[in-house]
Amino acid sequence: MRIRPWQLLLLLVVILSALSLWHKRRPAHAPTDSASSQPASAVPTSSQQLNWSVGTRQVYKLSVQRVVHMRGRGPEQSTDSFPLSLSARYTTTVLQNDEVLVSLSARLADIQLQMPGDQAARTQLQNALGKPFVQVHELNGKLRSLRLHRDVNASARGFLKALIASLQVVRAPAGSATWHAQELDATGEYRASYQLDPTNSDGQHFQKTRQRYQQVHSVQGLMPVTQLGQISGSLAVQLQLAPGSDEAARLVQAEGRDQLTVDPGPDMPIVSSDSTFSLLRLESQPGSPLPQDLTMLVAPDYTVSPLQVMEAPDADHRADEQLLKGASFAELIHSLRSLPATDGGSQRAELQTKLSALFRTQPDTAKQAAAAISAGLPEPVTKTLLGALSGAQTAAGQAALVELLNQRSLSSAIRENAVAVLGLSDAPTEATSEALHRAVRDADPDVRSTAALALGNAAGSQRQQSQVSAAEASVDELIQLYQAAQTEDEQLLYLQALGNAGDPRTLPLLQTALQSPSVAVRSAATQALRFLSAPPVEGQLVQLLEQDSSVEVRRAAVFAISFRPFLGFVASLQKVVLTDKAASVRHDVIQIFARYKQLPSVKDTLRSVAERDPSPEVRRAASELLR
Repeated sequence: MRIRPWQLLLLLVVILSALSLWHKRRPAHAPTDSASSQPASAVPTSSQQLNWSVGTRQVYKLSVQRVVHMRGRGPEQSTDSFPLSLSARYTTTVLQNDEVLVSLSARLADIQLQMPGDQAARTQLQNALGKPFVQVHELNGKLRSLRLHRDVNASARGFLKALIASLQVVRAPAGSATWHAQELDATGEYRASYQLDPTNSDGQHFQKTRQRYQQVHSVQGLMPVTQLGQISGSLAVQLQLAPGSDEAARLVQAEGRDQLTVDPGPDMPIVSSDSTFSLLRLESQPGSPLPQDLTMLVAPDYTVSPLQVMEAPDADHRADEQLLKGASFAELIHSLRSLPATDGGSQRAELQTKLSALFRTQPDTAKQAAAAISAGLPEPVTKTLLGALSGAQTAAGQAALVELLNQRSLSSAIRENAVAVLGLSDAPTEATSEALHRAVRDADPDVRSTAALALGNAAGSQRQQSQVSAAEASVDELIQLYQAAQTEDEQLLYLQALGNAGDPRTLPLLQTALQSPSVAVRSAATQALRFLSAPPVEGQLVQLLEQDSSVEVRRAAVFAISFRPFLGFVASLQKVVLTDKAASVRHDVIQIFARYKQLPSVKDTLRSVAERDPSPEVRRAASELLR
């Protein structure tokens, strides 16, 4: 069956999902690097803060033209082309600034859309693009996610991601005319380069280019480019940035071109796109956020759409139905009960995946699962059901887990498992948050400790969705528990929980813990720095990695660094892997280098380690990465 043109609007995103599936069939996380130059007036100096004034409103004229090509590999090598053009008024207003993330309401109005296909498809896409949404950025401008209405389908979600990502401008942390940044767009993670426009002397015009993609999106998450065929192309953007202290009012004008070609290899078509866009500011004024815009931050009809995750909810629903092949809850439970004792886990994992699909396609079956667990099931069956309820990532699944957690007649093991998987929810509901707050003071010590870790996870998820008030309430609870801790074990537990939350307000507490004479406390506090987006954290981690006397603390620093943008730590990691006296620390650094082994500087370091390291195990680990 021939694919209709409107289904290929997001081909460059969707094709990566196909590449990942094709790859599986074959045999067998930001600070910027800045280069010193003369300060430009439109770039913040080292004494300026990246400030976003709540209420600042910008109105732009936006124009986009895109052509997607699909070329076959057969003798005829036929090529299909699918053009699209859009013009609109693009309005943003700063809704919230919590000193880590900034949320802006955004809307496309007066949309003019041209595309091949039937009128109904065009109208559907235009209506979806016209719904207001929320952009979530880091303070330096890096786009993290969008919050979109549930009625916005996969094609429109992907289009908006690609569009807004193309307009992001990541600022230099200090005044400089040239800097680099790690950015995300609808295709993957890439290294961007910024420099003053040499043809303009006003200090306000810049050029942005994409140097290379390092990872690409797939249904399995971000994967190295080398694992998904070949990706080539270029991005060139001309920017005008106004001087001033309000980051929301900096972008005056942008004009760019993005070319991309994806060659997945045999058996798959070659896909390419050529996009041009322009943005011109029409109005800029202070004000106050509208109440209806603020509701988008907490309304259940709006869900977070991270840049790291591909958008394919419609396809996922069809995939769930195909996976189930009509199987009912009773049939899946029967199969689960009938698993042989010799099963190595693969059949159980497959059934758990099917149960999650069932809970997504038929939300009421989550209640059946909770009732079955309450009535009594073998432990392996219960654990599989709990995992499936969590894996479904639905409100109904969370409600079922909350119900089980609240049943004090159930065993401690069931309640502890329920609260553990409840903390894995990407979008915790209000009922989930309330249940976790109660559980951290439960009479059962196992439930209490697990709930603390889960509450930290939930706070991190709430912050990602711009639910700052709920996230801060969870962190406040954990801070109180840490301050009231009577034993070192309790301190370690709550430090781990606070680390899961990633709230910058915990930095003073963690810095105090880093001065503890206890190695265990210092190590836990070091690990807890991994998600904090605060200027002192990078320097703190480098200092701990290079100077702390404890091997355990230095390994904790490597662990924390592994969650953060790599480029800010390259020099320190290279120094440590060549000089640290502990083989375990050097080996941990090698594990980080495994993800970036294609970088020339990392390759050179790995060669040195493979030839000279005193530990045979470390030399072997480095040598294997060079093969």
